[in-house]
Amino acid sequence: MLISLYESVQAWFPSPATDDLKNEISLEDHLINNPLTTLYIKVVGDSMIDEWIKPWDCVIVDKSKKAGEGDVVVADVDGDYTLKYYFKENGKPVLKPANKNYPDIHPKQDLTIFGVVVWQFRKYY
Repeated sequence: MLISLYESVQAWFPSPATDDLKNEISLEDHLINNPLTTLYIKVVGDSMIDEWIKPWDCVIVDKSKKAGEGDVVVADVDGDYTLKYYFKENGKPVLKPANKNYPDIHPKQDLTIFGVVVWQFRKYY
């Protein structure tokens, strides 16, 4: 699907209106590097609100991307899926929430990184 791409919009003082259509872009081409390994997932819960990821936001997750320190990931922890920051402490993986009301997660047995969050967005209406 192509959508219209306009020049810009200022996020401070108003500027003269412009109808200068610059181009058309495909959101899929712009947001997704690896279509065969990329998923769209709706977020449930508030453990990442300090990262500005709110309940019912959507994340685009790339399963082919290798997780690095501090990445936001979808992980399978001991059979349950969660969305958290990925870190290592003393060589062991730990998942950290972005909400002080939730504890860090230290896998008891298994941790599999399902994918890395590459985009996040929300619907405003």
